Amino acid sequence: MKNLCMRLSLIIAAAAVLCARPATAQQQAPGYKDPGIATIISVVVPGGGQMYAGETKRGAMLLGIGMGGVILGSAMSVESTSAAPMLAGSLLYLGTWVYGIMDASDSANRMNARRGMAVGGVRVEPTVAVQREGGTGVGVTLRF
Repeated sequence: MKNLCMRLSLIIAAAAVLCARPATAQQQAPGYKDPGIATIISVVVPGGGQMYAGETKRGAMLLGIGMGGVILGSAMSVESTSAAPMLAGSLLYLGTWVYGIMDASDSANRMNARRGMAVGGVRVEPTVAVQREGGTGVGVTLRF
């Protein structure tokens, strides 16, 4: 768990450094949504990147499903002696959180395309890969 937290911290730090690059003329245009910033916001708040990008219904749905799963799982765990409802709610939250992170940059690119802005430059995308040893690797992919 400590290793996963360290990796997530590195992902957030790397994304923040990459997003701190000087803005191009396209990125300075009013209404431009930066895919890197959308990804960082989604790491902090499930669905936050979608809300930042302008897809507020999608973002609110992700946040509601994730938080609803945890709240419902907690309430059901109080009534029963089993931890299964809480585990199910936590897994639902985790799933919506990961999906939100993976979809955030696409949401920003979709919004920019709708506004007629070019989708280009460097994109920061989270990567989850299964390693040969059976472990899971978490990282950041840069798309040019």
